[in-house]
This record gives sequence, C-alpha cells and structure tokens, in this order.
Amino acid sequence: SGVYAQWLSVWLFFQYVNKPAVAAIPSLMLHRGLLIYELFSTLSKALALYIGFAVYESDVAGVALFSIAGVVAYVWLISWVIVHADRSHKNNQLKGQM
Repeated sequence: SGVYAQWLSVWLFFQYVNKPAVAAIPSLMLHRGLLIYELFSTLSKALALYIGFAVYESDVAGVALFSIAGVVAYVWLISWVIVHADRSHKNNQLKGQM
C-alpha cells in the first residue's frame, strides 16, 4: 500500500497543479478540446492499468503505469491551455492596436 501511495502521490500532485489550467478552459472557449482530452486521458489510463495487470501481471506496475499516463496527460493539458492562452493574449493585443 505504501508503494501505491508513492506512485499515486505524483499523479495527485499534477492533478492539483492542473486546476488553474482547467479553470481557464471556459474563458478560452476550449470545451471541445477538453472533451477530446478527457476521452483520450481516460482511455490511456484504463489501457495503462490493463497493461500493468495483464501484461506485467503486477498490481504495482498497473498503478505505476496509470500514474505515469495521468501525469503525461496532465502535463499535456497544462501545456495546451498555456499555448492557447498565449495565442488568445496575442490576438487581443493585436485587436487593441487596430
């Protein structure tokens, strides 16, 4: 159980860190992209669990792969929102100069 907590703590940390990015999604009008992200994120985490349990036959490997997939997904989401926020900011600056 301590090993599970070690792997899940990394995933939970990034779940906490991504809250500002998720909060920015409505104002950036990125709802459709969030839906697509959630579908792929959920599928990748489910696949990671399956691979860990079925292929490696290890519960710890399943939890570790799940956490890694979750961290990768959260880092991608945060980066995606930052890129769109930067584009939105630059577009608003250009509109203000006209």
